Amino acid sequence: MDQGFWGRGNQGFPRYAPFLSCRGPAPRYGGPPRCVLAPIPDPAVDAYIAAAPPPVAARLAALRACIGAAAPASTERMGYGIPTWRQGENLVHIGAFQRHIGLFPGPAAVAAFAEAFAGFAVSKGAIQLPHDAPLPLDAVAALVAWRVERATAAVAAKAAAKAAARAGRGRGSGGGRAG
Repeated sequence: MDQGFWGRGNQGFPRYAPFLSCRGPAPRYGGPPRCVLAPIPDPAVDAYIAAAPPPVAARLAALRACIGAAAPASTERMGYGIPTWRQGENLVHIGAFQRHIGLFPGPAAVAAFAEAFAGFAVSKGAIQLPHDAPLPLDAVAALVAWRVERATAAVAAKAAAKAAARAGRGRGSGGGRAG
């Protein structure tokens, strides 16, 4: 029987855990090994990129590497039929089209980075990167890093609200019947 990731079975730890390279043994009293976080490539995303024409596939691969470097703890997957990076929430999507690559970070990110993408066609939640223009990889990396900060803050706020709700339900909170 396969003992799983740390020799204790796979309880609660999916086989697609976001670890690529480990730098040493696990800590003495259990827990994960000291690993470098990096997104594991999704075979469906590989197939999506391979299905594109060669020049477009090269541009998609460059964007994939840029997004992976800017969001190393994210999970890469297919969402809405296009490659998606997720870290607590969807960070960014990319999609290949006939004349451009669509970058879909959401309306707040498009508004926050309007100056960085001034030369590109933008809509409420999308940026079009034409095939005949160089990719603005620095701007994309900054945008993804900004999305990671926002997603991390949103997850932390949600956890704090959940903890506050739990604290309010404790003993002596007046939540029971009045006698």
